[in-house]
Amino acid sequence: MTDLNNISKIKQILEVALLTSANPLSLDDLQKLFSEKIERSTLRMLLDELKTEWQDRTMELVLVASGYRFKAKEEYASYLMRLSPEKVAKYSRSEEHTSELQSPCNLVCRLLLEKK
Repeated sequence: MTDLNNISKIKQILEVALLTSANPLSLDDLQKLFSEKIERSTLRMLLDELKTEWQDRTMELVLVASGYRFKAKEEYASYLMRLSPEKVAKYSRSEEHTSELQSPCNLVCRLLLEKK
């Protein structure tokens, strides 16, 4: 599985696996994609080629502690954040009051006030 047509196919398989995986994929994970053994050095070379091919696109191939993954480039982060904005927790009055009472600073202040 080393002729040029197969190399191109291997790269496509690596690309689709990385694009669709929810988690980073290690070299061991990527080797499991193929029935024939592919050397880790070959995988690294193909991953480097993918990284180069994606340089001018909206995503980039990165190596993190647990493996390889595609991530959006930083310049698009502000747009993507709009899809899942962090929701501010809304508390009832009683929850807010309980929270205030449990705060160490408020507890000390309340104790000082009670002593007067």
